[in-house]
Parts: sequence; structure tokens; C-alpha cells
Amino acid sequence: MSTKYIGIAVALLVVGVFVFKPDIFTKPERGVTNEDERASTTIPTLLPVSLSLELPPIGNQNLAKEAWTTFQNYLAAAKAHDLPAIKRLSHQISPTCADPKKEADCFALMDSVYYFSAGFKAEQFKYVESDSKQTVIYTDGPDRAFIYFSRVEGELKVLAIRVCSEDETNICIKDNIDKRDTDKDGWWNSTESLFR
Repeated sequence: MSTKYIGIAVALLVVGVFVFKPDIFTKPERGVTNEDERASTTIPTLLPVSLSLELPPIGNQNLAKEAWTTFQNYLAAAKAHDLPAIKRLSHQISPTCADPKKEADCFALMDSVYYFSAGFKAEQFKYVESDSKQTVIYTDGPDRAFIYFSRVEGELKVLAIRVCSEDETNICIKDNIDKRDTDKDGWWNSTESLFR
């Protein structure tokens, strides 16, 4: 069986807009305008979160907390339409948000990111894969959410969010945590596929 992607990948304010299962993600009360921009990235909640992650050996609790905090700050910036903060917290931004003439469209993208990600909870992201250039935190299946980060000058930057369904073959994980580095530049294939 092949992996079924449940949404649209949107790259860092090229936001990943995904159709989430209601039992995994709850929607905030605020309405949002959807914009069809295919790429990859998204953001979750600015609500106070107590981080008590139970991570398996593949993860690192401090790294998971750092990633979650970065993601929360990114979500807060999206909710507030704070473009300078989004630029600071992002690996890349969408062409829409890079164009000052498209401010309203950029704000709509930020609203979409917040709307589709606000229901994420820290305790759902139990798994961490990382090295000096990239970090991925992700949830259990069958509908897995992956949040990708790059590390630039020591700081984590939000890169993308993906959600996919998987069967017993774990193709979803294999596709999204592909640590091969085909071009030998230090970026995993799965991370590099999200670059614009």
C-alpha cells in the first residue's frame, strides 16, 4: 500500500495546509480564509503548554522542547500577523509573504497556518530525529504529523509541516524521515525536498 497524504504541503509561510483528523487536531474558534498555495509548512498553538514529553531512545527531550517552543513562537507570530517574527523564525517564506503588495494574502496564509495547526499538542510529538543541520519531531500513527526544522547559526527555524496516513508498512515514516544525503551537502533528502 502506498502512503496517502492528507493535505497540502505548504513550505514555511508557504504553509502546509492539511486536512487533519478531528480526533488528532482540534480547530480554534476563529474562522480562516484558505489559500491554495502548494508547498510545505504550518504552525500550531500559542497556548501555554506544559512540556512533559515522553521520548523514546531516538529522541532528545531538550531538543524536543526547543523545537516545540520554536514552533509555538512561530504560531504566535502567525496569529498576530507579525511578518518580521515569521521571517526570523522561518527557514524560508512564501513568495506571497515576500511581496509587500500581497500583505492581505500573506495574512490569510498566516491565518490558515494557525487554523490548521493550533490543535497540535506537545505530548503528541513524541519522536525526534535530529543532527546538526535539521530536526524533525513527529507523532504516532496512523495519521502522523511531522514538523521539520533547520538549524541556522545555532537557531532552529521552522521549515515545514506534513501530515500523512500510513499502513503497517510504515511508508509514511520512511518517506518523511529519509536521512540519506544523496548530494552529500549535509541535508537529508526528506529535509531538502522541502526547500524552495
